[in-house]
Amino acid sequence: MIEISDAISTFSAIIELAKTAMSARDSAKVEEALFELKVKYLSAMEGSLQLQGQIAALQGDKAALQSKLLVSKQFLLDTQAELDQLKDSLAEREHYALYAMDAGIFCYRYKTGADDEQTPAHYLCQPCWDSGKKSILRMFKDTRYLCPEHDHHKLMLTHPVHD
Repeated sequence: MIEISDAISTFSAIIELAKTAMSARDSAKVEEALFELKVKYLSAMEGSLQLQGQIAALQGDKAALQSKLLVSKQFLLDTQAELDQLKDSLAEREHYALYAMDAGIFCYRYKTGADDEQTPAHYLCQPCWDSGKKSILRMFKDTRYLCPEHDHHKLMLTHPVHD
């Protein structure tokens, strides 16, 4: 019987060794699976960091584009205001005609009835008006007119202006 008990004992030891071997093998598999999981996690983290960098770059691009859009909108508003001003100036210029006061001396004369009947006849300094400034000539003596912007600029007439 000793032999049977030795055999049972040996058999039990073999079973324990097999369990230990299986446990070690399962533990190695678990360790291998954990290692693969860690590798995949680190790869996902790296991808996430790359995506965050791309998002930050895109947000910077978006901010730059929004800034350019604001500048463009302001330019458009400024250009529209300038265009409106030029249209108004052109419409106002249609109320005046170039008039020869004397040989080589010109002014712009208001067209009567161009605007309304309450606007009196008047004359604008031609050099001022051509440079964009509206300067009404003032009578200085009977046949002379003075531009208030040009003290030295007296327009002499040989005949009074009455048309």
